Amino acid sequence: MARALFIAAFFFTMTPLLISLQWLLDKLNLPGWGFIASNYYRVLCSLLHIRVHVNGEPVRGRAVLFVSNHVSWTDILVIGSIAPVAFVAKREVAEWPLVGITAKAQRSVFVDRTRRNRTGDTVGEIVKRLGDGVSVVLFAEGTSSDGNRVLPFRSALLGAVGDIDSILIQPMSICYTGQHGIPMGRQHRPLVAWYGDAGCSRCPGHLWRASYRRPRHGPQGHDQTPGKCGTPPFGGRPARAAASCRAGDLGGIYF
Repeated sequence: MARALFIAAFFFTMTPLLISLQWLLDKLNLPGWGFIASNYYRVLCSLLHIRVHVNGEPVRGRAVLFVSNHVSWTDILVIGSIAPVAFVAKREVAEWPLVGITAKAQRSVFVDRTRRNRTGDTVGEIVKRLGDGVSVVLFAEGTSSDGNRVLPFRSALLGAVGDIDSILIQPMSICYTGQHGIPMGRQHRPLVAWYGDAGCSRCPGHLWRASYRRPRHGPQGHDQTPGKCGTPPFGGRPARAAASCRAGDLGGIYF
């Protein structure tokens, strides 16, 4: 109980302060946005006892589009703790209390999934982030899963982005593999997975279960060889990018 209250107090006090600091740095065109974001996520991972293991190596030295599966809201913390990134999120997230403001401060790109004619605008936002030197994470399934499998990729947005030769794409997969040092089986994944009709209103309960039971999650990572759609390893179809990502989808964060 005390731990959950401490985590909530940290989130609701530090988050507004860090958002304000990031806003000020952006306005003054000063560096430090990525440093603040990554360390903020690392602290949250530490408070939630999330141990991150990375297999492979994310692209360094240039902005890249990471294409990943999606299991839970904790994916944001895990991936964000590795490198400064912006996320592609559904439009509803922007309206969630505090979470929406935080997502905007992290330069998220919001997608209106009910208006497919706006795909071009979304692609333009992604290209702008990459042009500004900010890597972007796209959850290609378009939703989260139960963590036991990778859902079919929604190729509309991924295909549109893949048609742009200047964008470097690196597949990434994430899996929560352990609890208290013991391998996590299918029956334990709902402790972490956040999917189906889960909305913002269910997040406090999910956070309570995670913090109260002190899970020792082991999301690990494995970096696949980066490339562009139309060149190896993707072979010209976004579906093949999905296959490349699925090749190592169990065992952690895979780049």
